[in-house]
Formats: sequence, structure tokens, C-alpha cells
Amino acid sequence: MTKESEQSGHFCFRCNKDIPLLHSSWEGVNSTSKLHWFVNYCPKCGTVTNIEQTTFHYSNLVPRIGRIKSFLFILLVGTPHQLVAWLIGGLGPGIGLSTLVLLLACLFSRSKIYQVESCPYTRWGQYPELVREGLNDQSSL
Repeated sequence: MTKESEQSGHFCFRCNKDIPLLHSSWEGVNSTSKLHWFVNYCPKCGTVTNIEQTTFHYSNLVPRIGRIKSFLFILLVGTPHQLVAWLIGGLGPGIGLSTLVLLLACLFSRSKIYQVESCPYTRWGQYPELVREGLNDQSSL
């Protein structure tokens, strides 16, 4: 535990542990006021450790268009690159790039962004809806 990790939003002062990277973030968008919120929280106790508010840009479009559309969008964008890799690079680069495109498509189709009026969370607040049930049983890990 360093002072940098405590200030970065990836450390929970209530649990006195570093926050895992997976399943510890929440994203919300207000499309009318063009605001985007990214919230880090501790999945064990539900404490919000960091809130970033940024202006919404169309580069955030992929998660907003839906899961199936996100998957198809990434495949569509990746198809020309895959074609070049297969034709010029051959078997190795073709398989590698195709795997990478499919992995990115699956990753983006799993992300969820909420349409909200304003951010419902405040920094250092504790929220029971953010607690992940499976993490309390493994407190010794």
C-alpha cells in the first residue's frame, strides 16, 4: 500500500486492500448534457473510491449502441484488417489478428453503460447495490 495507490482510486480505505480491476467500475452517460461518468468502487464493501466526469464524445459510441450492435461494429471495423493480415501475413498473423478482433468484440459487447440524468454516486459513499456477493466469502484470499 502506497500513498499513490490510495489517491488513484484503486484502493479501498475501509477494506484496507487494493481494488481488483475487473468488476469494480460503473459507467453512466447523459446524452442530452453530453456528460460521461466513470466510477471506481470496491466490490467487497460498495465504497466509491473515485469518480471521473468527462465530456461525452462519440468515441464512447461503441458501448452505448447495445451489446449485439457493438459486437457487429467491431467485427465490421476489424474485417479489412483481418483480410490484409490473412492475405499478406499468412496463417500466423491472420489467426492472431482474427483472435484479437473477436476478443475485442466480445469485450465491448459485455460492457454496460447506464443512461442516467446525473451520477447517483458520491466519492467515499457506501452503496449496497455495488457489493458483489461472491467476494465476501473469500475474505482470506
